Amino acid sequence: MSEEHDDLPPWAAVVPDIEQPSIARVYDYLLGGYHNFESDRQVADKTLQVYPDMALASQVSRAFLRRVTNYLLDQGIKQFIDIGSGIPTLGHIHEIAQGRDPENRVVYVDIDPVAVSHSKAILKDKANTLVFQADARDPNTVFATVEAEEALDLQQPTAVLFIALLHFIPSDQEVLDLLAAYRRPLASGSYIALTHGTYENAPPGVADGLMQLSASARHPAKYRKHDDLVKFFAEMTLMDPGIVPTPLWRPESPDDLFYDEPERSLAYAGVGQSL
Repeated sequence: MSEEHDDLPPWAAVVPDIEQPSIARVYDYLLGGYHNFESDRQVADKTLQVYPDMALASQVSRAFLRRVTNYLLDQGIKQFIDIGSGIPTLGHIHEIAQGRDPENRVVYVDIDPVAVSHSKAILKDKANTLVFQADARDPNTVFATVEAEEALDLQQPTAVLFIALLHFIPSDQEVLDLLAAYRRPLASGSYIALTHGTYENAPPGVADGLMQLSASARHPAKYRKHDDLVKFFAEMTLMDPGIVPTPLWRPESPDDLFYDEPERSLAYAGVGQSL
């Protein structure tokens, strides 16, 4: 790391290049966190210029994470793998799941070194919780690490979550292959939950503006439509209410953020159970 960055906080020491924005850190900034750098804030601010609701949409995504975790717990799930977990700030899976039963197990996986470093620091004394760095596109390494660390019992039903991640994989076939690879080692009765960005029904001009930003990004996004996502659950039983705008997936109250204008979330959500 160059001398001009010698004043960085300790959690930043693992970052090889702070000038390179990170999806996890951009999301942290949008949620009001502080584990981000100027390069991340610039990306987020440009996004907010095109779509000022993006920070609120990030809150909607976090609210879905809470709801879906509670739903899965209600179905008897006691093991969770969060792929592309980012930085586990307030209200993340381990707090929800282990708040209900300390024996529930949670695995966080992310490619970003800051997300992993910070996660390890805040969870170092947390039982039944594992954090490690891996590429979401390498499920073999993910499951090999889980088994080597004996973090989960894959003979028991498990939930795998892909929150705001799969739209960074442009090939539909690659997403299908990836979901199959994550599904294959899981016990019968396991679940896959995901959210996915969309421009369907976006406010006028927003889709074009965000697509222009995405085209120049390090990890361009492919924002899919509702019908595109249906095939991602083809080998699973899709749980009610199906694939819906994120605020409408089992909402808690009509007062939920974006409940009356769900298209403002720019995302769909769905949960499938393995056959």
